[in-house]
Amino acid sequence: MRMKLAHILPSNLVILELKDSKLKDEDPMATIGAMQLLKLLRLSNSYLGTTFACKCGSFPQLEELYLANLKNLNEWTIEEESLSCLKKLEILRCKQLMRFPKGLLFVTTLVELEYFGMPKEFGQQASGLGWSPRYRLPHYFETIVEQCDTLVDTSSMNKLYEHLTAGVFLNNKRQKYWIIKQEDGYHNCFMLYAIDLFPLPLDDGLSLGHLPYSCYEYIKMAESDGTLIEVIQVQQPFGCNGFIRGKFDTRYLSMGITYEVAFVIMLLEAVCARPIPPATCGMAFGRPSLGGGPPQRHEHLLDDKPKDEWIRLLAGRSKMARNTGKLEISLRGIQPGAIIKGVIIEPVF
Repeated sequence: MRMKLAHILPSNLVILELKDSKLKDEDPMATIGAMQLLKLLRLSNSYLGTTFACKCGSFPQLEELYLANLKNLNEWTIEEESLSCLKKLEILRCKQLMRFPKGLLFVTTLVELEYFGMPKEFGQQASGLGWSPRYRLPHYFETIVEQCDTLVDTSSMNKLYEHLTAGVFLNNKRQKYWIIKQEDGYHNCFMLYAIDLFPLPLDDGLSLGHLPYSCYEYIKMAESDGTLIEVIQVQQPFGCNGFIRGKFDTRYLSMGITYEVAFVIMLLEAVCARPIPPATCGMAFGRPSLGGGPPQRHEHLLDDKPKDEWIRLLAGRSKMARNTGKLEISLRGIQPGAIIKGVIIEPVF
């Protein structure tokens, strides 16, 4: 026999969070709305029903309400004199809630409304009533997180930003994605690990061949958080034409932001021969005439670079524009004693 919420929850709660409780037969708003002292409520994947009803006089002290991942919710009615102290409302990924709850017009104390992952109709109705999202989500956010190796916590905007600021792995640890905040926006950053790069034998990059495996090997190294990633350890000189190439879709980068692209490598003191020949990094866009500029190339003298620690070799900088196509990155002249971690793509301000 299922216990009713009224029999489980103390009536004097000030903060309440229900996550993954998946209530089926009971609208939680009925019971929770009667709590006279409640000031903050979070409901995430906690209700499988289709309707919410906030009755007159319910939630008399509630100031913050967070709703997330209520996958069946399609109707929310709000009567006058309910939610009379509500100041902030956040609604995330309630995919069936097509209609904006017009009863919010009665809530004159509401000053902040945030939502994302909602049906288009919801956003249109919210805009028609004078509301709009009061934050900027990272560019192409939803497409990127679909590639995450683990679930991203979207139970609240704070948790979402915290998770993405720390970074998430994509496509079976071939890449890492994180965001950084600048003024009122969040901007995308990426690491393309060595497993996502291609050692090639010809400088023109047109060959379908592959450098001999005797020239390099993939080894595992730990990231700062302990996660093992695959890197390239150079065993033999690549030769005058051997190089490392990578490609990246610039649609995932924040438009109008200047990005720096660099290879991340380590020079092993005990292995590197002296003198160390220079290395050349470059980058080019698939559609340079539409933005991004001409190809760039930078030569790096390695003898004086720090050893046994990660260093960056600049490939180029460019302000991102739409329709610039694929970004191609290359590293030439690398010698035994080098470990290639990958390519980092970050904004510069």
